[in-house]
Amino acid sequence: MNEFKMELNCTKKVQIIIGKCIKTGQLFGMRAEEFSPEIWSVTWAFPIKDKIAKNEGYDNTKISGFFNFTDTYPGCPHCGAKGSVLCRCGKTTCFDNDTTIGKCAWCNNQFNVAYNRLTMDVGSDR
Repeated sequence: MNEFKMELNCTKKVQIIIGKCIKTGQLFGMRAEEFSPEIWSVTWAFPIKDKIAKNEGYDNTKISGFFNFTDTYPGCPHCGAKGSVLCRCGKTTCFDNDTTIGKCAWCNNQFNVAYNRLTMDVGSDR
């Protein structure tokens, strides 16, 4: 009897982006999957403590590309905001999609979503 053996390489790149809630100042993680080169989809979010984020190394890796939020993305686990922006300070803040101007939860700098860059500092989901 002939055996048929097939190997599938279904490895997806998965990264965790650390954000801070604009309303509460609490940290949260966002899970991003790379579905094709430099196209990332943010699929879910979860609260996380600063010590755990540092221990996991979620602030040591850089990824770049186009980021979108899936329809099932639940939003910030602290305030429900569905958007996120990368401030010029290099950190990510949640924001309400109904506005294009906001303030960074990390440094208080004002940002304009229309001019947001697409490189984020993130770590891997091990």
